[in-house]
Amino acid sequence: MCWSIQISLIASLYGYAVSYYLYKRKYSIRDPWYAAFLATFTTTQLCDAILWSQQKDFYHNGHLNNAPIECSTMNLIISKYFIPPVVFFQPIVLSLYPSKAGQGCIRNLYRIATCIGALILVVLYGCSTLWHAPSTAHDNLPTILWGGVELPLWTIQAGILLWSIGALGFIRPYWYGIQILLTGGVVLSLLYIYDGTIILLSKMCTYCLLLSIVWLGEPIWDPNPPVKGNTNTNTGTGGIETTLLTAECVDGDDASGSINAHVVEGTRH
Repeated sequence: MCWSIQISLIASLYGYAVSYYLYKRKYSIRDPWYAAFLATFTTTQLCDAILWSQQKDFYHNGHLNNAPIECSTMNLIISKYFIPPVVFFQPIVLSLYPSKAGQGCIRNLYRIATCIGALILVVLYGCSTLWHAPSTAHDNLPTILWGGVELPLWTIQAGILLWSIGALGFIRPYWYGIQILLTGGVVLSLLYIYDGTIILLSKMCTYCLLLSIVWLGEPIWDPNPPVKGNTNTNTGTGGIETTLLTAECVDGDDASGSINAHVVEGTRH
């Protein structure tokens, strides 16, 4: 996660495992998308683990010595050329949500804006460093400052706006986009309470954990998903009857989606 190589690696393994499970679960049309969205956040933890390994004397003393992170070639490559695309691939995934909302020009313009944002970070970022909280902060453990740059608050707010546009503009029903924003709001609030700032993007690692809990529990809070494949085989009459349930993504607030049932009757042999 955000405080050590061990936590980052554990968070990575957990995130990828949950992503794989959601991809295979197929509880609703959202599951493959959930998997992709979580995987993007998980990849940032893998980047963090590599950056922690660049800490001076890491292999001798471990991360608790608070030694600075060396500006090595590996540090620069991960910080400048890997982290920005990974972070901004998250709104790209938002634009791939399976709905008809904003299809076409609007989603393409959104993706262009996202790519511009990633390029800006590539230009601004250098080697990542350790950030130490002020003595008044509740969390005094050092964390990684991506790119070694304390971004102006307005840039973080612009990023929040970009994510919000994607969540509310493309995700249907609206509630599923709102839950993503609410989870992000909780994480940002905790950052402000414990660190006194929201510029530490590395600490958004907890976002992946909270979202995974929400989405793993979807069968509990949404027992009737928009679409669920079902195949019934009935040999009692000497034939086979297969029921295929398919769904059309609709643009609106209908939480149940639109389901068209097609019944195909097999011929009796």
